[in-house]
Amino acid sequence: MVTSIGRITYLKDYESFIKSIALVEKDIPEIRGVIVGGTTPDKVNYLQSLKKMAADLGVTEKIFFVGSQTRMPEIYGLSDLTVNASLTMGNVGRTVVESLAMDKPALATTYRGLANLVQDGENGFIIETQNPVDLAAKIRLARTRRFKNIRAGLNPEYTLKTMVAKTLGVYDRLLAEKRRQGRLA
Repeated sequence: MVTSIGRITYLKDYESFIKSIALVEKDIPEIRGVIVGGTTPDKVNYLQSLKKMAADLGVTEKIFFVGSQTRMPEIYGLSDLTVNASLTMGNVGRTVVESLAMDKPALATTYRGLANLVQDGENGFIIETQNPVDLAAKIRLARTRRFKNIRAGLNPEYTLKTMVAKTLGVYDRLLAEKRRQGRLA
């Protein structure tokens, strides 16, 4: 089960994802591609075009559009591999972090925010942007690789312990500032 997560928008490059599944399914007939993400009203036509692409490529039985989901730990748990083929990225690829935290390998483009997350060959593979042939090759390669201790290699910056400590640090600074202001008044 190869999963790609994100809202339904061309920025997630689901076209390359669908094309790569079509390329791989000849070698791995049991492959399933799962696209998890909601569709806003202005993207319904785009979703329909993705479904048509899957039909045209003969993989409607291999690609599942499951919409928005709330039980993401279960989705990651069922996945063998995740793909983030985004054409643009925010500050950090949350789905890549979540995948690695769930001890699942990730295939991802090299946009800022992902460069320090995916270590090529260690916890997944770097994929070329908008290149379904490369993505298909990396899916095949990931299937033969036994990744170990993926979660252990995750940058501690993304752990719950670090996030809680940083949040408490903000509260401590605000409280100290408030105390200083109270002394000055």
